[in-house]
Amino acid sequence: MEVEPRHLVGFPAMLDPEAAILAQLRSEWTNTRRLLFLVDEVRSPHSCGALGGLVSFVLVGTTAQEAAAYADEMSVLRDQLRNPADAKAWIKGTDLYGKNRAKHDAIRARVGRAVADSFPGILRWSTSSSALKQVEALAPCGIQPVRESGDAMTAIRGRELWLLMTMVKHAANHVGIGPDQIDVLVDRSAQLGLDPHLLGEPKDQNFILGPGELNQQADGSPASYHCPSRFRFIAPTKPGPFRDLSLLPDAVAYVMLVRGHVEAAWQRVRSGTPFVIEGWSGADIAKELGFSG
Repeated sequence: MEVEPRHLVGFPAMLDPEAAILAQLRSEWTNTRRLLFLVDEVRSPHSCGALGGLVSFVLVGTTAQEAAAYADEMSVLRDQLRNPADAKAWIKGTDLYGKNRAKHDAIRARVGRAVADSFPGILRWSTSSSALKQVEALAPCGIQPVRESGDAMTAIRGRELWLLMTMVKHAANHVGIGPDQIDVLVDRSAQLGLDPHLLGEPKDQNFILGPGELNQQADGSPASYHCPSRFRFIAPTKPGPFRDLSLLPDAVAYVMLVRGHVEAAWQRVRSGTPFVIEGWSGADIAKELGFSG
């Protein structure tokens, strides 16, 4: 895979600590079939020897309209939990498929249906921490957020931002989305450069960046790997209407880990393959990993 530096493209930025910005986005999603990528970064306990640890990104595809319906149904299922604390808790894959899974039977079943219905499916990119360090040194990339007022914010830079940007371009080109907009839901992590502390922003801010293309190199020339799609990155706080959307890639990543699904990718990375790209249909991964149970 060719690694290239990317220009700090100016992305429109909306930052808001209030739920109103998310409610507005939620309303927008209800009326559109726009593609939505749900992405989670996973650090595996697998060691790649001198190459460091195994790092994977898991992408679950869906549509904005289906995601909005899923979020509504999950809110209803949360309200039906016996313990009010469970209804407000941050639910992760370990809760659904770990030792205390019984109390989440209905939620686990809904997650399983969402995984099976995912479109364009499930994508996983695996690499080593050493490879990410090399990319950061050779081809540092970033996004320059620009507020609605026109003022620039602190540039977003992160060791794993290149992998995220390349992964979503690859997924969009594979499906043939063309010049349409794709929304990407991600975590506000330091690895992606989205930690509020690193950006000098309050910790309760919801970030919406874009839409914009990812097609320029550092010198302003066109990137050799082109994607006509425009991406809008959404990095919300954990409480709120999107908390159960981020559960989908987290649950997929957790089940992949505990059921040995990452072993082949781990061996390839450990043997020197810098980036291992794998993809499956939602129905196939749900069946293979038993997401209905």
